[in-house]
Amino acid sequence: MQARRLGQGVDALFKQPREEGEEQLQYVEAGRIRPSLSQPRKYFDQEKIKGLTLSIKEHGVIQPLVVEEESDGGLRLIAGERRLRAAKKAGLELVPVIVRSYSEQKKREAALVENIQREDLNPVEEAEGIQELLTLSKETQESLAARLGISRTALANTLRLLRLSELIKEQVRSGRISAGHARALLSVTSEGDRNQLFTVVLEKELSVRETERFASLMREGYTVDMLNQSFVRDKKGIEEHMGLDCSSYVELVIAERMNIPGSDVMLTSNNTPLIEFQKAAKMGACINFDDLSHISDCFASISVPERICLRYNPGPLRGGNAIIGKPEEAKYGFTKEHIMEGIILCKNMGVNIFGLHTMLASNELEEQYFIDTAVMMFDLVQEVYKQTGVKVSFVNLGGGIGIPYHPDDKNVNIRKIADGIHKAYKQQIMGTVIHPLVIYTENARVITGPYGYLVTRVRHIKDTYKKYVGVDATMADLMRPAIYGAYHHITVVGKETQPCSEVYDITGSLCENNDKFAIDRTLPLLERGDILVLHDVGAHGHAMGFNYNGKLRALELLLNKDKTVKLIRRAETVEDYMRTIMWD
Repeated sequence: MQARRLGQGVDALFKQPREEGEEQLQYVEAGRIRPSLSQPRKYFDQEKIKGLTLSIKEHGVIQPLVVEEESDGGLRLIAGERRLRAAKKAGLELVPVIVRSYSEQKKREAALVENIQREDLNPVEEAEGIQELLTLSKETQESLAARLGISRTALANTLRLLRLSELIKEQVRSGRISAGHARALLSVTSEGDRNQLFTVVLEKELSVRETERFASLMREGYTVDMLNQSFVRDKKGIEEHMGLDCSSYVELVIAERMNIPGSDVMLTSNNTPLIEFQKAAKMGACINFDDLSHISDCFASISVPERICLRYNPGPLRGGNAIIGKPEEAKYGFTKEHIMEGIILCKNMGVNIFGLHTMLASNELEEQYFIDTAVMMFDLVQEVYKQTGVKVSFVNLGGGIGIPYHPDDKNVNIRKIADGIHKAYKQQIMGTVIHPLVIYTENARVITGPYGYLVTRVRHIKDTYKKYVGVDATMADLMRPAIYGAYHHITVVGKETQPCSEVYDITGSLCENNDKFAIDRTLPLLERGDILVLHDVGAHGHAMGFNYNGKLRALELLLNKDKTVKLIRRAETVEDYMRTIMWD
């Protein structure tokens, strides 16, 4: 905890006039001084004592100790315990003192303020000292705060720490958690919940900001178990917990080889073969059904899982976008009527945990679209409960959040989406039997898209009815421009500052006329050997590749933070391509 430096010195506490000679500096034997009975400090940082000892060895005790004379002639310390301890360690026989006579209350005040000013008390010791002063003086918090030179609010906030359990206070005293952690814990009103959160703070070594975030969510009704499911701690802080959305057997195997637990995997496929359901069930992954007929077929071949999910297609009730198209024309998902039938069927077969999923857009840049999708799904959750009595445990809002592929595209405001969904949740779910409802999203494009690049070299330039620039990559390496007419920005290495004075079609070498990365793209004057970089291919690059015309898959490199490069996938060879062909 950062010290609050008081506005007044120790002497400001004592307004009464001094008698002649009272302030006279004396040197007395260090061993003659007895420890203070009013010392609020229980813990002394030995490293800091060691540093003070070295300073005193060189410079002596510059600031006198304050003591009082007892009836037997001995001296009792009032203020200066650290200096006394360090002086003894330094081997000083005599130390400077000022002898004064104070009431018990003034002694405690002096010890408290001296500790706050000279060396930070831990927050609990400070709170205990202030509380003791209030008890002794019988004055108001406002009055004492004024005499200590701090605000009443600061004093009150410090005193609040005394409401913590002894277990938590002990960790504050020892410095394992700070006053900021403690105040965040206090914002959780239930002592049971507070103690659970305290355990998480210690186990995950949460920062104050992270603790405040957890506490805020708990005040909204989240349990510690839910928070542990939704968040993971890494060296950088708290990040949203990530799993994998798989759509095939091979992707399930990839998840397995990445050591992703099945509980963090969802199989979202369509026209699904039984082998994929069986693999997902074996892994403990969540099966996201796409059609009513799949349920009976699947459960006939596997043990009924504890949890399942159903994919919802609202049809004409909701619009799509250019990439996915109109929902009513999409092959994906259940109608609302089939959702109800499917949930009742699964419930009767023994499923206990239900989720709902939807995916209606791809690369959408308008934030309101995703908020409206959440509103739609929250309405559906309530309707499911009314019609079937089933409380849906989670909703997956799907993905579709876009990235600015084109320089003129806007960045999607993720915070605006989150705030809008949060507002809808409070209005539609909070305070109902559905709460708490876990929310998942699928935003791999946002996470990976901007961090992938396709690097290709110019090997041919053709000038006929148009100017064509042939490169050594093809749409087999990046399909998006050919499929969707998608834009990917292109830069020319070493020519970034040259004027874009030429208009080209950038083409591959496949026997398809749509094998083009750009059409009528304005670029600098290009020459053979120029290196082109296509941006934002991390989400739909290598994963969408293929081998048409016998084109071999390119290698993949990872650029590390230290600018070193690591090979993470070797280039495909002719032997790789031929290996599956039976030549006999």
